[in-house]
Amino acid sequence: MKEEIMAMLTNNTEYMLFSIIVIVAAMVLTLLVSLIAKKLRFAKYVPGILLLFVGMFSLFMIINDLFAKSSLDNILIALFCISSGLIALLFALIIGVITKRKY
Repeated sequence: MKEEIMAMLTNNTEYMLFSIIVIVAAMVLTLLVSLIAKKLRFAKYVPGILLLFVGMFSLFMIINDLFAKSSLDNILIALFCISSGLIALLFALIIGVITKRKY
């Protein structure tokens, strides 16, 4: 079982590398938006929400042909966008907790 998992991971390194790049880019974009728009407290959530929207839209486009081989590209786009969107939203939440203003 362990050998099968390791073989699967070594065969798909480009997808793992691409997902890490997309996640880091989403986090950097969230940080930049948070630093640029300090007075707009909601602005730091916009990159994560947009990524979630793109991922859900690409998933809903292929919901009828989900298991077709031609819809694999849209499934990958949905997977990358939804996962990086969730991580960007959590990162924005962490930024909001760290930089919480006292009134």
